[in-house]
Amino acid sequence: MDIGIAAGKNGAVLAALLGRIYEAGGVAAQVYLLAGDRQNTHKAEDAQAHAPFDILLIDTAACPLYAAGRTTMLSTDARHSSPALHTLPQGHRIVSYGFNGKSCITASSLRGEQLLVCLQRSFPCADGRMAEPMEFAVRRTTNGPDAQLLLTAIAAALCGGIHPDTISAFFEKA
Repeated sequence: MDIGIAAGKNGAVLAALLGRIYEAGGVAAQVYLLAGDRQNTHKAEDAQAHAPFDILLIDTAACPLYAAGRTTMLSTDARHSSPALHTLPQGHRIVSYGFNGKSCITASSLRGEQLLVCLQRSFPCADGRMAEPMEFAVRRTTNGPDAQLLLTAIAAALCGGIHPDTISAFFEKA
């Protein structure tokens, strides 16, 4: 599975975390940073060679249009202009995530070391399976990623077909 990430300053951390979650789920994934920390970003030509991605996660205003994935994930928390969504091919999937109550994937509560993740609507995963509405808990650690980064990684894993039990178990061990 090829995943493109257009993210800001935490793009490299997100890419590494997402790679470990997919590995724990037994899914081979290649993650490409399209924007963010220039030191850790693949050259645009290299990333373009792998487009379209199975999943494109947009968490920043700058996103190359060539990178449109089969599933595009949009943060409802980030301030960005949606990248010409009307130009996406018919049948293209868009999944929203964030702490906004209207997001498809959101957090219904955040208390201490627990994040309760809520899938508010069904959506097709990149592997063809349907993710159904549900809630599941994920353990947070004090030295782990912040809640926003954690929710972003969880949303991208869900879109890729990683089962919620696998995600919960991953963070329980972390």
